[in-house]
Amino acid sequence: MTGRRIRLAIICIGVAALILGCDRINDVPTSISTSDAVPEEPDIPFVDLGLPSEVKWAAWNVGANAPEEQGASLSGYEAREIDAKYLKSRCPTVAELEELLDKANCKWTYVKNYNGSGVDGYQVAGKRKGYTDRSIFIPGVKQEDYTVEEDYTVAQIYATTPYGSEEKSDARLGMLEFQWDNNDDSKISLKVIRNVHPNSLLSVRLVSKDIDQKYLLKDYLNLGVSSGVKWGRRNIGANSVQSYGDYFAWGETDIHYTSDWKGDTDKTPAPEQWKKGYGRGYTWITYKFTPGYDGYENLPGPENITKYTDGTLKNLQPEDDVATALMGKPWRMPTNTEIEELYDECYWEWTENYNNTGTAGYIVFKSNDKNSDHGLQRQTCHHYAINKDIHIFLPAAGVLSDTEFQDSGREGYYWSSSLDLDNISGAHYLDFDYFEVFGRQDVNIGYRFYGQSVRPVYNDWNK
Repeated sequence: MTGRRIRLAIICIGVAALILGCDRINDVPTSISTSDAVPEEPDIPFVDLGLPSEVKWAAWNVGANAPEEQGASLSGYEAREIDAKYLKSRCPTVAELEELLDKANCKWTYVKNYNGSGVDGYQVAGKRKGYTDRSIFIPGVKQEDYTVEEDYTVAQIYATTPYGSEEKSDARLGMLEFQWDNNDDSKISLKVIRNVHPNSLLSVRLVSKDIDQKYLLKDYLNLGVSSGVKWGRRNIGANSVQSYGDYFAWGETDIHYTSDWKGDTDKTPAPEQWKKGYGRGYTWITYKFTPGYDGYENLPGPENITKYTDGTLKNLQPEDDVATALMGKPWRMPTNTEIEELYDECYWEWTENYNNTGTAGYIVFKSNDKNSDHGLQRQTCHHYAINKDIHIFLPAAGVLSDTEFQDSGREGYYWSSSLDLDNISGAHYLDFDYFEVFGRQDVNIGYRFYGQSVRPVYNDWNK
């Protein structure tokens, strides 16, 4: 199925109460108004407490500049917006809060007048060997309850694991809460609370975003292209240069299949190898920016796309760019212009057996000629000035369409970050087969829901 046939393909299918005991949460003073937009991702240091999950905790709250500051009080809706917006950090899950509370993992010590700041709270230190000298401080706020004549310190921190339907706007969340009776040290409450209504205003303490080691590309090459952008040596999700890697729909940052399926096997995923909710594979029904099938006659299609619909966003934003989302800046997906530049300025050579690995695809060499190949001129007698030692390899990794894995070993489809401004149901991509590379002479547009390869670029222009 060539890129042109892809472009012409016809797809036939296209909780309600506030938690008890949190009535006084809104009395906690804040340093950032909740009417403000969610702040940009802060540059906060993270502390490795040696937890089993290996998650690292921020040294202070969002909106604060030091451990003893309260920072911002945010709603659950804003906390979920943080999860979508931030690239290197996120809100903790309930399981991660419980892990932090586990006495086998951490030592919790109540501290009065932390570092002379006048703020009381909890010092949380790691307990594993080699981590006992590492800790974070969670500040509390002194409160007075005149009805029972008690003076206490309280703190709450959001967790964004939902309880109930994620589709509901008021899906319940979780939180960590501690209360300390300032007049009676024996009255301590330290617990995780579930079923928190997202209207509640709480502090947010970030954790480092999980990044699978396979997504951490450390190597890239300067192929001498005019823009100066550097190209990664592997596909996203690949464990070697010749590996196919993972397959993503345009604008999505997660795969639809389980980790026990690999494109390198050349076999279509078995029914049990699709993740829950993705049994239909890669279609409009499962696409991130179209609503799912409702069980009736309302099958979603391109007319139902909810983002990148009016041409004001011509390229993927960082949170929807799989390279940036999984690997961090300055990694990103290439634009269509950068793919055309690679096509125009490098020498392309097809191989059936790259480095004796048995993998077919294109070797893309750095060229000293500005008009080097164009995917067709290699069949002439022109001898190009190329550097055999400086090249990337693009495997013919095929495509996932519906539940079928197609064209592996024969064709390659690599997403750009650029939307098709003439038809928002499609996006630009690199398309090649054993005979030619389809470049400027054949504009490649693929339906956004197709599962295709991504070769990231390293954009360090601003460094």
